[in-house]
Amino acid sequence: MSDWEIMAPDDATMQQVLSLLELRKGDGFTSKKVRFCLYYYGTKNIGGVVQPGVYTILRWIPPNVQLLAFPPTGVTLPVGCAVTPLASANSPARFLG
Repeated sequence: MSDWEIMAPDDATMQQVLSLLELRKGDGFTSKKVRFCLYYYGTKNIGGVVQPGVYTILRWIPPNVQLLAFPPTGVTLPVGCAVTPLASANSPARFLG
C-alpha cells in the first residue's frame, strides 16, 4: 500500500490522468485488481498561498508486489503532471479515505 499526491496543471489534464490510471473519484478497483481510494481536492494551499494546478490524493493498494509500482509500468502521464509519494509520518498532507 502507498499514498500519492497527483498534481495536474488543470482539471481537464487531471481527468486524462485519472482515465489513464483507470481511476475515478471515490474508491474502486482497476482492471488489474488494484484497489484504490481517491480524494480529489483540487486547490492546494501552502502557508495561505494557493498553489498552481489541481490535486488529488491516492491510496494505491495492489494485490501483489508486482503491481506496487506507481504510476504503473507502461503508463506515461501527460506533460506538466507530478506524482509525489506521501510519507504519512512526516508529511502535512493526510489521506482522508
